[in-house]
Amino acid sequence: MNTLKSILFSFFTIGLIAASPVNASPVYASPLGLATTSPALSVNSAIIDYLNFDPDGDLSTFGAVIDSADGLTLQGITELSFGIAFDLADPSNGPTGGFAIDDANGLALQGSLIAIGFLENTIELQFDSLFGSLAGEFGSSVLARVSFVDSLGSNPFESFIDLEFYEASITILNVSDPVAVNAPGGFGLMLAGLLGLVWIRNRRAVKS
Repeated sequence: MNTLKSILFSFFTIGLIAASPVNASPVYASPLGLATTSPALSVNSAIIDYLNFDPDGDLSTFGAVIDSADGLTLQGITELSFGIAFDLADPSNGPTGGFAIDDANGLALQGSLIAIGFLENTIELQFDSLFGSLAGEFGSSVLARVSFVDSLGSNPFESFIDLEFYEASITILNVSDPVAVNAPGGFGLMLAGLLGLVWIRNRRAVKS
């Protein structure tokens, strides 16, 4: 493992980044399509660092100041840092990394990367295993949208250049947890619907 990579990710105490194998043919992520809701945190301007550790690529930012919050009260200056590693051939294949948000009281929120997606000039990062003083304000995971100022095309991962810095805005959004349908209740509704159809059919038969 490259020593520089270890230094980058020691901040998040997530250990060394394991290299992923190169796929025979490129396969790319797609938009994650996650439903989101408040609370949300926004960084107007962050500097994103890209490093190439073939066959991996790394993106990171440190100490990006959170400018606004929706549904939360920030405690003094609040800063966001993240570091992620991904397979250059397929960014969606087993990405690793984490993020941390610190405020005046210390660790406010942190999480581990579980999924990567992308949009035009934007990458999406989903984090779970949330921890910190703000973790109770969120569900089981958050979505970070990193929107680049530079035009990086429909697949930003193809445009990153080693040792380059990119300006971007970052939004941390609460991911809406799917509402589970109670099995007995769902069965009852289905049964009621079937009985209703039978009743309507019988009424039509009587009228005819």
